[in-house]
Amino acid sequence: MWSVMRAGSRLLGTWSNCLQSADGASGNNLGRLLEDHWDTYPAQISAVTAEDVQRAAKSYLNLDTVRSVAVGDAVKIKPVLEKYGKVTVYDVALQVM
Repeated sequence: MWSVMRAGSRLLGTWSNCLQSADGASGNNLGRLLEDHWDTYPAQISAVTAEDVQRAAKSYLNLDTVRSVAVGDAVKIKPVLEKYGKVTVYDVALQVM
């Protein structure tokens, strides 16, 4: 639950910054927003629950095909990531090591 609240707070912070810049407020999608979007967006984001996120993840993410990318010292990172599944290490030329 805490991470959902933090993510919502981050979205709202980004949203408010968008309103403070001419570029953000005049973006290409502005004409497609509902008339009350600027008034209702914070409440809509704040209403998202951990269950909502779980439901969306189950609908849109296939855990059998999800891939993650980690960049850093493979000696340090690999043991940590192996707890979650198979790890393939690549060099800077994208060759399997």
